[in-house]
Amino acid sequence: MAISFATPNKREIEKKYEVQRLSYEDVLSAIELRVKEAVEACGVHPVIKFRVKTFSSYFSKLVRLMERAAIEKREEAYPINDVLAMRVICPFLEDLKAVERVLNTCFKVREIERKGADRPFSEFGYDSIHVLIEIPAEIKERYPLLDVEICEVQIRTILQEAWAEVEHELVYKARF
Repeated sequence: MAISFATPNKREIEKKYEVQRLSYEDVLSAIELRVKEAVEACGVHPVIKFRVKTFSSYFSKLVRLMERAAIEKREEAYPINDVLAMRVICPFLEDLKAVERVLNTCFKVREIERKGADRPFSEFGYDSIHVLIEIPAEIKERYPLLDVEICEVQIRTILQEAWAEVEHELVYKARF
């Protein structure tokens, strides 16, 4: 028996999302500062970009994940782990390992996914390290009503970032 799927109330979810938005931005800024200080202390000087997922993107993903859960007969939808997201863009490949070590040292890491790692070095394509870190307790304490626990950190080189941007425009957005 399939689990039924009902489209969530968009207005209600948007109200809750907007209440959280300022907290999301503050939390992400605090995490960015911690990452920047720790990475630069180990001699890497990356460009760090960060963003809070827009509501429209959040809602679209929520609906997709709820549909997927219904198809897979799951009781709950998969969580959205990229409401808070950051990219650490490094000049060189060896910097990626240093940044990953720093994240493992400074944060509780829930998951590391090496996208594109299954391709041979000679094959060009999307390549990125995605690290899910927990929001540190001392940051969460300042926001007792915060409804997210994870921040996604993507670690890439400058060239990997350039390709990811091109691919996003050519492939991902073309689907919509």
